[in-house]
Amino acid sequence: MSFETEQQMAEFIQTCKEFVKIDHDYAQAQGLSDTSFYILYALARHGSAYSQRTLCSDWSLPPQTVNSALKKMESQGFIELHLRSGSRKNKEICLTPGGRELMKQAVEPFMEAKQNSFSKISPENRGIMLSALHQYLALLKEEMGRSRRQDTEKK
Repeated sequence: MSFETEQQMAEFIQTCKEFVKIDHDYAQAQGLSDTSFYILYALARHGSAYSQRTLCSDWSLPPQTVNSALKKMESQGFIELHLRSGSRKNKEICLTPGGRELMKQAVEPFMEAKQNSFSKISPENRGIMLSALHQYLALLKEEMGRSRRQDTEKK
């Protein structure tokens, strides 16, 4: 790997970490765990009840971590969990009135700040950025798959 590529990769990783830190610091300031905050954020974006399985898949969150956060949020009166019709295991996450109030106070200002910031980037640059990120993600998944296959072959 060239020095320039290595430097850019380090800068990219550091920048990604800054995004995560912003989310973490904001969640902490609201008295929420990162996972609880992301659950509320996802519910706000989704606009209605969300299945636990779909939320984990859509937001790349570990199911056990989400399950633990949901239990705590349920005990705090922010959400209710209902079995989806026709399912014995898949639960639907529904906000309670207290959860909707928490979302309004804790999540909506954050979403607005993110949207305002993102909208200040030109549509062309947003498209380029998203295209490059999707390309990198696809290439990284391909490389990681190749690496796992090589590790398996060595055993």
